[in-house]
Amino acid sequence: MGGARLIAAVRDWSIPTNVSDLQSFQGLASYYRRYVQDFAAIASPLHRLTDQGRPYVWDDPCSMAFKTLQTALITAPVLAYPDVNRPFIIDTDASNIGIGAVLSQQGDSGEQKGPTRRSHAPLQQYLVGVPMERIGVDILGPDWVF
Repeated sequence: MGGARLIAAVRDWSIPTNVSDLQSFQGLASYYRRYVQDFAAIASPLHRLTDQGRPYVWDDPCSMAFKTLQTALITAPVLAYPDVNRPFIIDTDASNIGIGAVLSQQGDSGEQKGPTRRSHAPLQQYLVGVPMERIGVDILGPDWVF
Protein backbone atom coordinates (compact mmCIF):
# COMPACT_ATOMS: atom_id res chain seq x y z
CA MET A 1 0.00 0.00 0.00
CA GLY A 2 1.62 3.23 -1.12
CA GLY A 3 1.65 6.62 0.59
CA ALA A 4 -1.64 8.07 -0.67
CA ARG A 5 -3.49 4.77 -0.18
CA LEU A 6 -2.02 4.32 3.31
CA ILE A 7 -3.04 7.83 4.31
CA ALA A 8 -6.58 7.16 3.07
CA ALA A 9 -6.69 3.79 4.88
CA VAL A 10 -5.60 5.32 8.20
CA ARG A 11 -7.88 8.33 7.76
CA ASP A 12 -10.88 6.09 6.98
CA TRP A 13 -10.09 3.43 9.61
CA SER A 14 -13.35 2.55 11.38
CA ILE A 15 -13.61 2.74 15.14
CA PRO A 16 -12.50 -0.68 16.41
CA THR A 17 -15.44 -2.73 17.70
CA ASN A 18 -13.44 -5.43 19.49
CA VAL A 19 -9.99 -6.14 20.92
CA SER A 20 -8.73 -7.78 17.72
CA ASP A 21 -9.68 -4.76 15.59
CA LEU A 22 -8.12 -2.44 18.15
CA GLN A 23 -4.89 -4.44 18.21
CA SER A 24 -4.63 -4.13 14.43
CA PHE A 25 -4.79 -0.35 14.71
CA GLN A 26 -2.43 -0.35 17.69
CA GLY A 27 0.09 -2.41 15.73
CA LEU A 28 0.28 0.18 12.99
CA ALA A 29 0.25 3.12 15.38
CA SER A 30 2.86 1.59 17.70
CA TYR A 31 5.25 0.94 14.83
CA TYR A 32 5.41 4.72 14.30
CA ARG A 33 5.18 5.72 17.96
CA ARG A 34 8.57 7.44 17.85
CA TYR A 35 7.07 10.04 15.49
CA VAL A 36 4.10 10.84 17.73
CA GLN A 37 4.92 13.12 20.62
CA ASP A 38 3.45 11.79 23.92
CA PHE A 39 2.35 8.59 22.19
CA ALA A 40 2.04 6.56 25.42
CA ALA A 41 -0.13 9.17 27.11
CA ILE A 42 -2.36 9.57 24.05
CA ALA A 43 -2.77 5.82 23.51
CA SER A 44 -3.31 4.83 27.15
CA PRO A 45 -7.16 4.69 26.94
CA LEU A 46 -6.80 2.28 24.01
CA HIS A 47 -4.22 0.12 25.79
CA ARG A 48 -6.53 -0.25 28.79
CA LEU A 49 -9.17 -1.84 26.53
CA THR A 50 -6.80 -4.72 25.78
CA ASP A 51 -6.23 -5.64 29.44
CA GLN A 52 -7.03 -9.29 30.15
CA GLY A 53 -10.50 -9.71 31.63
CA ARG A 54 -11.49 -6.09 31.09
CA PRO A 55 -14.78 -5.56 29.24
CA TYR A 56 -14.44 -3.82 25.87
CA VAL A 57 -16.29 -0.54 26.43
CA TRP A 58 -15.50 2.23 23.92
CA ASP A 59 -15.90 5.62 25.57
CA ASP A 60 -15.09 9.29 24.90
CA PRO A 61 -11.42 9.05 26.00
CA CYS A 62 -11.00 6.10 23.59
CA SER A 63 -12.55 8.11 20.75
CA MET A 64 -10.29 11.05 21.48
CA ALA A 65 -7.17 8.84 21.59
CA PHE A 66 -8.14 7.06 18.36
CA LYS A 67 -8.79 10.29 16.45
CA THR A 68 -5.63 11.92 17.82
CA LEU A 69 -3.49 8.97 16.71
CA GLN A 70 -5.18 8.83 13.30
CA THR A 71 -4.41 12.49 12.76
CA ALA A 72 -0.82 12.12 13.96
CA LEU A 73 -0.19 9.18 11.62
CA ILE A 74 -1.33 11.00 8.48
CA THR A 75 0.04 14.44 9.25
CA ALA A 76 3.54 15.69 8.41
CA PRO A 77 6.29 15.19 9.41
CA VAL A 78 5.51 11.45 9.52
CA LEU A 79 4.65 11.25 5.82
CA ALA A 80 6.62 13.31 3.35
CA TYR A 81 7.65 13.42 -0.29
CA PRO A 82 10.85 11.53 -1.01
CA ASP A 83 14.08 13.38 -1.57
CA VAL A 84 15.90 11.49 -4.33
CA ASN A 85 19.17 13.11 -3.22
CA ARG A 86 19.10 11.29 0.14
CA PRO A 87 19.61 7.57 0.80
CA PHE A 88 16.52 5.40 1.28
CA ILE A 89 16.07 2.99 4.20
CA ILE A 90 14.03 -0.23 3.86
CA ASP A 91 12.65 -1.88 7.02
CA THR A 92 10.60 -5.07 6.67
CA ASP A 93 8.42 -7.06 9.02
CA ALA A 94 6.45 -10.22 8.35
CA SER A 95 4.08 -12.56 10.14
CA ASN A 96 1.80 -15.38 9.05
CA ILE A 97 -0.98 -12.90 8.19
CA GLY A 98 0.73 -9.87 6.70
CA ILE A 99 3.79 -8.18 5.32
CA GLY A 100 5.01 -4.79 6.38
CA ALA A 101 7.65 -2.77 4.65
CA VAL A 102 8.74 0.78 5.21
CA LEU A 103 10.63 2.79 2.67
CA SER A 104 11.86 5.78 4.58
CA GLN A 105 14.43 8.52 4.61
CA GLN A 106 16.10 10.34 7.41
CA GLY A 107 14.89 13.92 7.66
CA ASP A 108 16.87 16.98 8.68
CA SER A 109 16.16 16.39 12.37
CA GLY A 110 16.97 12.66 12.21
CA GLU A 111 13.42 11.26 11.95
CA GLN A 112 12.48 8.60 9.42
CA LYS A 113 9.47 9.10 7.13
CA GLY A 114 7.30 6.94 4.86
CA PRO A 115 5.16 3.86 5.88
CA THR A 116 3.45 1.22 3.70
CA ARG A 117 1.89 -2.20 4.43
CA ARG A 118 -0.44 -4.92 3.08
CA SER A 119 -1.93 -8.33 3.93
CA HIS A 120 -0.60 -11.63 2.62
CA ALA A 121 -2.05 -13.52 -0.29
CA PRO A 122 -3.27 -16.93 1.01
CA LEU A 123 -0.25 -18.98 -0.18
CA GLN A 124 2.22 -16.48 1.28
CA GLN A 125 0.91 -17.23 4.77
CA TYR A 126 2.93 -20.47 4.77
CA LEU A 127 6.33 -18.78 4.38
CA VAL A 128 8.37 -17.82 7.43
CA GLY A 129 10.95 -15.25 8.51
CA VAL A 130 13.41 -13.90 5.97
CA PRO A 131 11.58 -15.20 2.85
CA MET A 132 8.44 -13.33 3.93
CA GLU A 133 10.41 -10.16 4.61
CA ARG A 134 11.96 -10.48 1.14
CA ILE A 135 8.43 -10.70 -0.29
CA GLY A 136 7.74 -7.41 1.50
CA VAL A 137 10.40 -5.75 -0.61
CA ASP A 138 9.44 -7.58 -3.83
CA ILE A 139 5.71 -6.90 -3.60
CA LEU A 140 5.65 -3.49 -1.98
CA GLY A 141 8.66 -2.13 -3.85
CA PRO A 142 6.70 -1.19 -6.99
CA ASP A 143 4.59 1.15 -4.84
CA TRP A 144 7.78 3.12 -4.28
CA VAL A 145 8.43 4.22 -7.87
CA PHE A 146 8.84 8.00 -7.94
